[in-house]
Amino acid sequence: MHTKNTAMSFFSTVHNYYDFTRCILSYLWDARHLTFEEAHVRRAACTQSMLEAWHVTYDIENREGLTARRPCIYVANHSAIIDPIVLCSVFPYDVRFLAKREVFRVPVLRDALILERHIPVIRGAHAREHIDELKAAVSTALSEGACCLFFPEGTRTHDGSLGDFKLGAFFNAVQNHVPIVPIALEGLFRLNPRSQKGVTPGHAVIHVLAPIEPPEGDNERECAQKLADLAHDAIASKLASCGQ
Repeated sequence: MHTKNTAMSFFSTVHNYYDFTRCILSYLWDARHLTFEEAHVRRAACTQSMLEAWHVTYDIENREGLTARRPCIYVANHSAIIDPIVLCSVFPYDVRFLAKREVFRVPVLRDALILERHIPVIRGAHAREHIDELKAAVSTALSEGACCLFFPEGTRTHDGSLGDFKLGAFFNAVQNHVPIVPIALEGLFRLNPRSQKGVTPGHAVIHVLAPIEPPEGDNERECAQKLADLAHDAIASKLASCGQ
């Protein structure tokens, strides 16, 4: 039985990677003939197709909250490796994700990330050397009318619980005078926990919470911390109410 389950898991994982690559290649092929704005719509459709192939469905609570009236910074709990794929499928416009630099080295995926103008994040010992570069990329995106999306925990959860928030997203919100829009991702950890390579078919819910305006004050760190605490509390409260 163990051998059978292992084989099924292996073939499921291979199938997931095949669908992932197929959909990205399809997007890159089509995007050659599209405007930047049209490419966002096509990207959303391709990632939706990917999720359908994996038999992953979701509902959106407060869908109108995803229709940004002005540039903002979305922050979401990072529960699974498929979180960005799910979120890409719900944004048919210019939302630039911040992702670790390592994923920009993955063939095919790298081309899609660059085309969409997503923002690489350098982590580890050299992270501080690139803070100004990262801030400039976020400011440029917001000034161009785009929104940005951070996973402020900095990494995926190990056990499904919500981790502490790093302050980067919130410093950027304070410095650029844009609101934070928290997103609580419910159910994705169950479908794709960190210990599992493949994706289990199932259902998730995307809870789009009320925007939070940056507090006023001269101390940017205090304002960023207050903003981070408010966003963390909002996401934690929503997840707790869902039993997660």
